Amino acid sequence: MPRQGARTALLIILGSIFLATISPVVWAPPGESYALTISPSRVQESISNQVVLSLRVTNASAFTNYGFTWTVVDPSGFSRTANNSTNSGFSTSFTLSTDYPRSFTPGSLRYVGNYTVRVDQTNPSSKLNIASGQFQVGLTNAGTYHRTDTTSIQGVGYRAGENVSISLSYGSNPVPGFPTSGSADPNGVLSYLWQSPPGAAIGVYNVTLQGSITVKSPADTQVFSLFATNVTIPQLMVARTSLERTETQDFTFTPIYLSGVAVQSGAVTITVVEPDSVTTHSVTAAYNPGMGMFQAGYRIPLTSQIGTWASSIRAASFSDGYGNTGPLVGVTSGFNVQPAQLSISVGVQNKTYSPGDVMAIYASVRSPDGSQFTSGTLTAFLSPLNSGTQIGSGVTLVYVSSQARWVGSTVVNSTDPAGVWLVNVNASDAYGNIGQGSSVAVVNNALAQPPGQPLNLFYFIVVAGIVGGGLTSALLFRRFNSADGPFEELYSITGGEFQPPTTLMIRGESGSGTSTLG
Repeated sequence: MPRQGARTALLIILGSIFLATISPVVWAPPGESYALTISPSRVQESISNQVVLSLRVTNASAFTNYGFTWTVVDPSGFSRTANNSTNSGFSTSFTLSTDYPRSFTPGSLRYVGNYTVRVDQTNPSSKLNIASGQFQVGLTNAGTYHRTDTTSIQGVGYRAGENVSISLSYGSNPVPGFPTSGSADPNGVLSYLWQSPPGAAIGVYNVTLQGSITVKSPADTQVFSLFATNVTIPQLMVARTSLERTETQDFTFTPIYLSGVAVQSGAVTITVVEPDSVTTHSVTAAYNPGMGMFQAGYRIPLTSQIGTWASSIRAASFSDGYGNTGPLVGVTSGFNVQPAQLSISVGVQNKTYSPGDVMAIYASVRSPDGSQFTSGTLTAFLSPLNSGTQIGSGVTLVYVSSQARWVGSTVVNSTDPAGVWLVNVNASDAYGNIGQGSSVAVVNNALAQPPGQPLNLFYFIVVAGIVGGGLTSALLFRRFNSADGPFEELYSITGGEFQPPTTLMIRGESGSGTSTLG
């Protein structure tokens, strides 16, 4: 037992020596370090804003009470203090914070200028001015702005309802609309908003508030700087994702300033690139007040490439006319171009053709945009209405500028079939633009039908149906021979037989395609 007690005593002594050896490292650091952080560094005069003062302490002693005194001196020279404390606990570092003016009675943010902050340590030992800093209070919510930004102007410490004069000047010149005035609210706060125009002068502005009763020292006056702004173009829009040659593509976009205000002046070049990525075109976009956006149009040439086109506005290519430029990043939009589908109106002379007659064929060809198609190939093909058999060879049409139409002709042969002929005209050019149009003609070939047999009622009905369908605007037919019968139903409608020579007129609503039949 005595030996066991000796061992225990020896272990206690050795343990004490060990703890004494390591204690200086864990419990007694060489000395504290302090860092003061102030956020935000600038605020607007206010009765509600708070500035957070944070003190970071490192190399602190563990399980030690620390106490601090915070002192804030405002621009008027008055100082306010606040005290707080904490225990470091197991840690050798900690952060302690306080709010100004909430924790500083009777602190306030009612003066423009610099507020200085000083921190003194009171525990575990007295140390003066262990950290210091400052923050700024102004009349505006920022010290710098860009054109079209909204500047918030605010002053506190006035009497409720007090009239306050607001002055804003650039150099020695008042800004348009100033001076003006406003009334303080029930809390003695005067608030005012000013939005600078896109063309406002760049430089330093001075704003001053002057109460009709309250005199503040230092006075409510402050300067701020105004800079040019950037222009952003969120998207370049195309009116149509696919269109034909000769049609016009409309481009629109809405540029905005950094403030979000829409741009309403200036111009920019839109670059249009064909599918080969080499052939380019340019069009200038300008502001359209009626649309409330920028707009430009580009007509796709009849000879241009088909496929996917690209349109773009390059970076830094836009200017609003006041020195505000952009965009920082270009914008692009694509669309597809197809060959033109030509519209053809075909006409023949209003008569019944006989062998030896010259049949003149006229055609007016228009592109999708309504413009005249004047260069290419037009060929007319003739065939009986109810048969695909071609009559003769194709008839070539040529463009006659004095008539502003295409013209061709053929001669009716004695071997050609009688009846209603379908006149089909095909148009094309070297660029793949195509179109087709049709009309009808009536041929009475005595050699190609029984003697004395006139154009019978069948052809009359067929042509009338074609006319009603709109394939031609006017066709004249030969006079009826009462011997062609039977016409009983027709005669019952007309009140009797036709006495040669007789002309029959079919009437209908405008645009229905009715014609006078002779």
